[in-house]
Amino acid sequence: PTVILNGAFWGQCDALYGALTLHALACALERRNRSSLLLLGIAFSFKLQTVFVLPLWGGLWLLRRVRFRELLWFPAAYAATCVPALLLGKPLGDILGVYFGQAAEYSGYLNLNAPNMYALIPHGAEVNTALAARLGILAAFALAAAVLAALLVFRRQADDRALLAAAVVLAIGVPFLLPHMHERYFFLADVMAVTVACFGGARRGLGVGRGQQLHGKLHHRQQRFQQMPPHHDNIDGQGEHGQGRRHVLAFAHIPFLARFAEAFRCWLFGFVAHGN
Repeated sequence: PTVILNGAFWGQCDALYGALTLHALACALERRNRSSLLLLGIAFSFKLQTVFVLPLWGGLWLLRRVRFRELLWFPAAYAATCVPALLLGKPLGDILGVYFGQAAEYSGYLNLNAPNMYALIPHGAEVNTALAARLGILAAFALAAAVLAALLVFRRQADDRALLAAAVVLAIGVPFLLPHMHERYFFLADVMAVTVACFGGARRGLGVGRGQQLHGKLHHRQQRFQQMPPHHDNIDGQGEHGQGRRHVLAFAHIPFLARFAEAFRCWLFGFVAHGN
């Protein structure tokens, strides 16, 4: 259900980049590196949110499953998607600057209805937005670095199951830590969590998938009762109704945080089990 709610419900094309990214991951696990990077570059041309899982291909390079020259297919594919707009007269600077403009548009707000850590900030709290945003970005980079370090340290046990779990950790953890996130930015996490649940039917994988879907449905259910404005700072927290809405939103975070921890636990325990 959350795949529909985070995509078609908002009139967004997340299903396009999500399908391409998932196909790119499948090709990477099958060691079809050129196809994987081509698909990833095309996915990036549809949505910037592809970068959430992009560090995984850095991990594949560290594991020597992908050659450096093969990584160049990613920018080559993205460049190829820019050609039609160039032929129609759009300036190259405008094409390459689209994502920078999108990032700057909501830079003054920490949260745009996304169920991440910034949504836990109490209404009316005085927060240094620039500092909090920088700390969130550093935390996201730290998470990506930790995933790469774990892949490098446990490289002998880093099989396809571990790589898929790493992709889920990135898809969930990066938008959870980054500022300026919309609720639909967890679309890729929805899809990949279900993929983990279907990958061998492991109990821990099923727990991640169930937690992902439960969290998404709770979050959209609370939006049904509260037509949330686009900026966290403007959420009405006064009066009885505002207090109730905050309680619903806080409850929606419980399965999300449990799912995030379960993804890590599934991944790390998987390494230990394979090591033994």
